[in-house]
Amino acid sequence: MLKFFLRRASKTAASDSKAELPSSSSDGLAKQQAMLQAGSFGNDEAGAVAFIADCHFADARLEAAQHVVSKPMLEQVLQAVRKTDRRVAKLMQSRLDQLRRKEMAETHAQECIDEAQRLFDASPLMANLVAELDKRWQLAGELPDTMRASFERLRAQLAERLTAQADLQRAVIGMLEKMRQPDIVWTAETVAMLEADMARHRASSEASALPPHLLAEFESQRLRLREWLLAQERHKAAVEARMAALAAWETAEPASLDRQSLKREWQRLPSIDEPQLAEPMQQRFDALLQRLAPPSPVPAKQQPEQTTLNTDFSQTLLALEQALSEGLLHVAIEQDAKLRAMDFSTSKPADAQMARLAEVRSELKRMQDWARWGGNVSREELIAAAVGLPDQSLSPNELANRISAVRQQWKALDVASGAASKALWERFDAACNAAYAPVAEHVQKRSQERQQNRDKAEKLLTGLRALAGSTDWKKLAHDCRLARQSWQQLGPIDRRDRKRLDAEFTDVLQQLLGPLDEQRQQEVGRRESLIAEAEGINPDVRGATDRVRQLQARWQESARTLPLERHDERQLWQRFCTACDAVFARRRELADAADAEKRRLEQERQERQAARQAQLRVLQEKLGLCQAAEEAVVANHQLDAGWSAHWQMLPPLTSSWEKRMRARFDAAHAALAAGDRGYASRLENAASQLAQELLQLEIVAGIDSPPELARERLQMQVNALQSALSGQDDEALTAKVRRLCELAALTDGAAAERLQRLLERAWQAD
Repeated sequence: MLKFFLRRASKTAASDSKAELPSSSSDGLAKQQAMLQAGSFGNDEAGAVAFIADCHFADARLEAAQHVVSKPMLEQVLQAVRKTDRRVAKLMQSRLDQLRRKEMAETHAQECIDEAQRLFDASPLMANLVAELDKRWQLAGELPDTMRASFERLRAQLAERLTAQADLQRAVIGMLEKMRQPDIVWTAETVAMLEADMARHRASSEASALPPHLLAEFESQRLRLREWLLAQERHKAAVEARMAALAAWETAEPASLDRQSLKREWQRLPSIDEPQLAEPMQQRFDALLQRLAPPSPVPAKQQPEQTTLNTDFSQTLLALEQALSEGLLHVAIEQDAKLRAMDFSTSKPADAQMARLAEVRSELKRMQDWARWGGNVSREELIAAAVGLPDQSLSPNELANRISAVRQQWKALDVASGAASKALWERFDAACNAAYAPVAEHVQKRSQERQQNRDKAEKLLTGLRALAGSTDWKKLAHDCRLARQSWQQLGPIDRRDRKRLDAEFTDVLQQLLGPLDEQRQQEVGRRESLIAEAEGINPDVRGATDRVRQLQARWQESARTLPLERHDERQLWQRFCTACDAVFARRRELADAADAEKRRLEQERQERQAARQAQLRVLQEKLGLCQAAEEAVVANHQLDAGWSAHWQMLPPLTSSWEKRMRARFDAAHAALAAGDRGYASRLENAASQLAQELLQLEIVAGIDSPPELARERLQMQVNALQSALSGQDDEALTAKVRRLCELAALTDGAAAERLQRLLERAWQAD
């Protein structure tokens, strides 16, 4: 019996769930259709925005808002739902903030990319500027792959240039260290290889990175090595000359040799600075003199004393002898010229002095012959070097330096070895002129470039002067920055013009930047006030985020009107962002806390609803137990002990319901135990009362009644209308249903189902 009533109760609940009010079913279907439409927009932002404006379902609006991503559409939706749909507004604002951060990051990254390109085009490339660029790039944050790829490509090229510059400098330093080592034996071939290597380094695309002092030191070391090689050649010639003289004298007949003549010839030969070579030769010469017969003594003649001696003549002659003994040929030539310019008509030198003069002039002539011979050898080498200069692929500047160095060496030979022959000089001069032809062409081209650069500078100055009096501060700042960059990128200009143009440019730029700096100072003050306002916002007050966005809009407007210097802009913006982010962070904390509270309340509501539903199910089961016991009383069945056990297993109802339902169950249980037929009669008699009250409550609750009761229901509705007109108060539906559940009456299946529907409706309305 109990299973029958429980099964009947479940059928009643199922039929009631299917018989929901038409309005509820219609709303659910409309919401489901709206959700389906909200998820179908894809990339149609305009359709999603229009849907959000017309949709009445919050969840559907939130779903459609997922398809809105562009800035204009986000701002449009935010403006429309700011005060009506907090979730959609929060989503739109977060996406707008993300877009703004992305735009700022991309602007910063583009500046870094432009700076990297400028550094790549600069010559030479400065490593500290690249390091500063790397620090700025680290602040960029999340960026598109294309921008990262562009920067990484430029950064790799910068790294290659820095590596090439470092390798070039290390190579030149290594060459200099090698040239400074004293234990290396240098030859003309090794020196030429060094010169060729340096020429290749100077022709490199990164040659501008070579420090000037390294180039100057290399040129000094190269000239030193060339002079050393020339001295070695002279030394070799001197050794060969002395060895040849000794060999000739040692093989000649002693009778044909004269001691004094040999001494004079030996002294005329070029001197040797190395003792290990000079001493053995001197010993051979001394041994040769010892084999010769000693000279016969010659009585000294008494030379008449000069009454007057030319002091200048004596001093000059002494200086000539000293210069010859020291091997200073150019000094000896100068002293001999002084002697030849003296007038001996009034005071003639003594015979001994004239003899000394003749002897030193003979020695001078011999040294000049040797110097001329060695000089001609060196000149031939210089001519060969000049002829080979065009084939060395030197840069114009390097070629000019080489030609100048060769001509200086030629002049040095003229001083040390005497003037060259006309034919030799013409060959040398023709070779130098032919080698200088590319230099002359380069000089002409550079002159034209300097003229063009001067014209560009004049044009820049004209453009700057035209900006005087402008109040478009943003354009003025942009034009001044571009003008400064263009001025820095100007090529070479003649020195006299450059000094004048630089002074004019500085003066004009200062005239323009003076008012601009004043405006920027005022703008800094306005930015400081915006920062102070942002820092003074109380994030706990409603509307704080709106104030922050207003400040951000004012900041952006100020930045568009007059941008500050980059370091000032970055510093102020970081402070402003810090203040704004603090407000947004606090508002997010408050919003998160409110959402958490809503979730907590919703969870409590659901828990209470679940508890109420559990109570309803218990009530339905206990009502079914009461009805089953009462039906057993009427049918005079045996007492079923399982009903009491089942009742005990069910959780208790609220105090009011539990007390009334327990009393009804206990009464039926006691009548069944005692076989009370009077109670059975009362149950049967109360069935009609139950039917009447069921019909009345169905009218009150708006629940359909069985079709066969339509006429009776209509009559009862008329009576209810008359009662309402007479001012009679109606009890609450819950109280009436509770009283009906307390009514002990024989209940058939149809009545039980009708009572279950009323109970659920009353439970929902409570």
